[in-house]
Amino acid sequence: MKVLKSNVENIANEKKLIYMMTKGTRTAFKDLTDEDLDHSWPVDAYLIYEDTSSDGSTVNTMISILSGSRIIGGQSKPFIESFKEIIEIMENEPISIHVNKRVSKQQRSYYTATLDC
Repeated sequence: MKVLKSNVENIANEKKLIYMMTKGTRTAFKDLTDEDLDHSWPVDAYLIYEDTSSDGSTVNTMISILSGSRIIGGQSKPFIESFKEIIEIMENEPISIHVNKRVSKQQRSYYTATLDC
């Protein structure tokens, strides 16, 4: 695993948090309920990282977001890109986001993030 972007200040000292966010129990975007999708998620911590297979090759770019006692995440490229845009604009300010479920022209679901303003 390689961390690409994070707001965790000292990753080396936050091993339990990193484990929780990458290997622990989290709710995948596809498993969020309608109530969850209508929810504002304060971003307490986030990790954008490359997940690797047992031979060390990169499998996917992933994101995990800690919000209170819940961790949500997944590998949705549109979500990761929209989240990166938010954190770039907001810099180090505290943020809350909404997870949005969209449907493509091919009728496939995908997810994006929007800033809770």
